[in-house]
Amino acid sequence: MIQKAMAAAVAFAAAALIGCGDLVQLLEPDDPVEPIRIGVIQPSGYFPDVLRGAELARTLLNESGGVLGRPVQFVVKDNQGADSFPTPTRTIQVGKELINEGVFAVLGPILSTNSYAFGEAVRDDPILTLAASSSPVVTEANPYMFIVVATNTLEAQAVADFAKTELGVDNISILFQKDDLFSMIASEAFAESYDAAGGAVVYEAQYEAGSQEFGGMLTAALADDPGALFLPSFAPEVPRLMRQARAMGFQGVFLGLEGWEGIEKSAALDDVSLLEGAFYASNFSPETPGASAETFISAYAAMYGVLPNGDAARSYDAMNILAQAIETVGELDMEAVRDAVWATENFNGATFTARFDENRRPVKDLVILRFQDGAPRFHRLIKAQP
Repeated sequence: MIQKAMAAAVAFAAAALIGCGDLVQLLEPDDPVEPIRIGVIQPSGYFPDVLRGAELARTLLNESGGVLGRPVQFVVKDNQGADSFPTPTRTIQVGKELINEGVFAVLGPILSTNSYAFGEAVRDDPILTLAASSSPVVTEANPYMFIVVATNTLEAQAVADFAKTELGVDNISILFQKDDLFSMIASEAFAESYDAAGGAVVYEAQYEAGSQEFGGMLTAALADDPGALFLPSFAPEVPRLMRQARAMGFQGVFLGLEGWEGIEKSAALDDVSLLEGAFYASNFSPETPGASAETFISAYAAMYGVLPNGDAARSYDAMNILAQAIETVGELDMEAVRDAVWATENFNGATFTARFDENRRPVKDLVILRFQDGAPRFHRLIKAQP
């Protein structure tokens, strides 16, 4: 009521000063500001924090005047639909829908297999895309594809070194998801780095997405009494693997990568104590020091009532990097904005990005997190290499 009364008073005063005809023009302009439309590809059943992080960035940008004085508007597409897992086919379909609907750029997808498939499918008619994926091959799909998180190869190398030098684990088994770029590339990078550090991968196998039982695979994986299991995949399979491994007597350490983000909330995890003492690499922790990260954390908590995770951080940064590039260029020129994103240096957002390399992959800080009392806690910061 107070706001309505104030608005009426302002309108009355304006009418007295500029005349009724002009007042109509003032309150109902003929040419409202056209929004900048950005596409977002988000699976309906996985990684909801990706959309939340992007939405926070969009909200804050619009509250501060938008981008080039124009509000940012999201067009969100679901690349999962009725499927049990978001697929490349569905991702390509919704991605092309976004292009046909005239969005300027795309945020997402989050899974490397889907990001690469989409990028390759639109190679001849590309759109500027800041993917929330981490496999380095994603940017090979077309020259307008970026990734906004450190590559999973760097994450895997960091975990391999951490396992050998800090945890003192001498032998490890690896179980990963079949036909998934993120899992396959991370497994290979981990094995190479762990071997170079003097460790031994005693068993390696892959499973199908949606698998429920891993008895035979785990029997083989645990035969040589490994000190750790490296599980570079996602929920719900990773929690199932953990539960069945413990039931079979495994007492070692579980290790993973940023595919574990939000795993503590998985419906497949009926006992969070399974996560106790597990480590994984990511790009963000709510306990990461830095004023810029604190701004993101407090704003996210105020908007959603919970602390953010790495999924939210990557999309928040992606939207802000894109907005900064558009402002730098001063217009919606895709090629010029692509080059401005590429030229980003020392970006302080939810995470720190030193720059993008020659392949449009970010050079940025990593963190190692450790599960304690059912929650991932900051363990170590690994600074970006110059």
